[in-house]
Amino acid sequence: MELARLMCGGEDDPALFEKAARVAECDILIREIRQFRNRLLERLEDPQAYPTGQASKERKLRFSQMNESMAKGEQLMEVHPPPDSSPEDRVKFDELMKEYWAVRKDRDPDDVWFMALPDLVRISRYERRAWSRRKRMFMQYIAYLAGCRVPRPFAPQQGP
Repeated sequence: MELARLMCGGEDDPALFEKAARVAECDILIREIRQFRNRLLERLEDPQAYPTGQASKERKLRFSQMNESMAKGEQLMEVHPPPDSSPEDRVKFDELMKEYWAVRKDRDPDDVWFMALPDLVRISRYERRAWSRRKRMFMQYIAYLAGCRVPRPFAPQQGP
């Protein structure tokens, strides 16, 4: 809530702090939404990753890859050449090691954006709502600073 304290400028008014805290919460939420979007795009650069709507498909793929990797690891252990082995055995082992540790090339950025599009639409809708709420909260904060007392929506009106 450091941002809210900065927005209050040293004043000890609890109502002002509450308004500033609501604006700060919206700012934090918007930052987290943007971080989520960036992490989603980074994750989809992995050729084995799928959008969040296809999580079960990705999970099945990851399990099958893990099983293949374990099988290749066992094969490596069987073929591991002893110190007095022939050069052909060592070459075969080195080829298997290269295959085991091969790194897959990342996806093309255009493919990443295409795959992420459904998730990006949902995220942008959520971000727009957060921005809208921040705008409302900021206007209430500014109105309070200006001396206007804005009633809360659906709050009972106080009589004269």
